[in-house]
Amino acid sequence: MSTVHFVGGEKGGVGKSVVARLLAQLFIERNLAFAALDADLSHGALMRYYADYSRAVDLTQLDSADQIMDAALASDRRVLVDLPAQSHRFLRRWVDTADVLSYAEMMRRYARVAGLRPRIILPVRPLSPGLPLSRRSPAPADRSAAATGR
Repeated sequence: MSTVHFVGGEKGGVGKSVVARLLAQLFIERNLAFAALDADLSHGALMRYYADYSRAVDLTQLDSADQIMDAALASDRRVLVDLPAQSHRFLRRWVDTADVLSYAEMMRRYARVAGLRPRIILPVRPLSPGLPLSRRSPAPADRSAAATGR
């Protein structure tokens, strides 16, 4: 069974595509079967540097996003998805519309019944971009007071 690696985050310019490229290089060096999907259409780092392993995916189009599931089901391999910044809404819409987590749960149950190694499915909720800054990190309201210790 395949493992899907989503490399993403809400902020641009923090190195998501660099991490995706490093993972692709690791998979190549270790001779691990993988498919790469480049959803970061503004940069296309995987398409540019790993064209033999990559194809573009547009998360705004459900049919295009289905390539993620297609790549995972095609064979037992890793699927690397380089996500653009601010993509959680599109990814969430695809997951909900395609009922991806229900399908993954069905595959987990099948693996158990068929005597295959256990499948771990971790639905991870992204940090809400609407969360106030003060809830993410304690930032003092008055920087001068923080600097003087008062």
